[in-house]
Amino acid sequence: MNNRQFLVGALISTLSSVSPLLVSAQVHEFDLANGIHVIVNPVPEAEDVGVETFHEVGFVDEPESMVQSSHLLEHLVCYAPGAGFEAKAAMEWLNKKGMANAETMPDSTHYDYASRAENLEKILEIEAARLKQTSFDPQMIECEAKRVYQETDFVENNPQAGMLKHAFMALSHAWKYKSKTALVRGGLDNMDPGKLLNFYQTTYRPRNLTIAITGKTTLDEVKPLIEKHFGDLSSNDPQSKPLDWSKVPANHTIGWDSQHRAVCVAWNPPKNKRDSVRLSLLSAVVMQKLANDPALKKKTEMVMCSNNMWMVGDLPLFVYAMAKPEQDLDEIEKLISETFEKELKASASSSVQMIKSFGFQYDFQRKQSTWPRMQQQAKMVQKMGRSEAMSLQLVLLQDALVRCSAHRLLGKDPDEMIKAIKETKKEDLVTLVNKTVSPKNQHVVHIVPQD
Repeated sequence: MNNRQFLVGALISTLSSVSPLLVSAQVHEFDLANGIHVIVNPVPEAEDVGVETFHEVGFVDEPESMVQSSHLLEHLVCYAPGAGFEAKAAMEWLNKKGMANAETMPDSTHYDYASRAENLEKILEIEAARLKQTSFDPQMIECEAKRVYQETDFVENNPQAGMLKHAFMALSHAWKYKSKTALVRGGLDNMDPGKLLNFYQTTYRPRNLTIAITGKTTLDEVKPLIEKHFGDLSSNDPQSKPLDWSKVPANHTIGWDSQHRAVCVAWNPPKNKRDSVRLSLLSAVVMQKLANDPALKKKTEMVMCSNNMWMVGDLPLFVYAMAKPEQDLDEIEKLISETFEKELKASASSSVQMIKSFGFQYDFQRKQSTWPRMQQQAKMVQKMGRSEAMSLQLVLLQDALVRCSAHRLLGKDPDEMIKAIKETKKEDLVTLVNKTVSPKNQHVVHIVPQD
């Protein structure tokens, strides 16, 4: 990821934390026969389009001993040849015509494109070609592995970032494989191309993919383009399996090649998605309280808990903390567990209206964006030193990304899920928290330097 791409990603992240987006007429959603879900948000006043391709595959899907392989795949997909371009040339073209970026998360990977509306078909052609790779060049693997490790160095040198994404690479290996080590800087440069290709071909599947397009386009334009470029992809189901929490150890320590130390406390997910979503919304309510807790501030560089934008796989409740130097991990574990449980149970009794408000917010976000609102948000981005044109493109991208994230959270029947959120009752929320946050459901992982 070059500096410009890093800036794009940072600005999208900033926008995603701003007030909820948008609204006016109608957003269109449809599915291809192979399972790809498509969201089209026409903004006729715009001159550009923002395109998000959102794959539900990330760190928690990585095969054993292939730490960072999902991140490496992101790089290889970005720089793959196809659609008339040599290796790396498509990414260069996309950035000349607008902007292009990508990001790997614990349970998703998204590719971001913004450009003039007349380039929409070429963007889709490039992305479709990337999904039809049949091999990975060993030299490209070695080259991009070094770039992945450079990103790791950058994050490690900023302790307040908490090594959060890298921690979930280690945590997933602790949970799934009971691994003793997880190297975030080792093994990628000589990764077996065959194993990497198999991981790619069994997870980057149509049923794992959502495509969202926001900007100057229409359903009548988009639908045939999507059918033309993505309709021939195989409809085979993804082969990654959900984590069996009954087999996850209650306590585990894993070493990694980082100087930092961290703790994660997690609780088994409920059996149904509706309850998992409610819990993730509730933990979003307490997130700021947790981050501002004075006792935790003394002992940790940063604290993060699950929320509606950070459900990891099916895990709606976790709290993660990176320790300050010389602080005791057992003390931090006890402190974050007790503080999170206390705040969660208090919020279950007092914040039911706030939980319901998320339902209305998702209703709001699923409607069409208004141009005046987007212009207003673009002006906020301009204050960060961006041009008007880039600011508007970033707002289009943010809109598309929010829609993909909402689709992942709400599932195949978003109207029913939103209705369930709006109908949440205090007594149900209290019972759900008391049932979920219990010692028998708790899993603790300490992450320490491997030496």
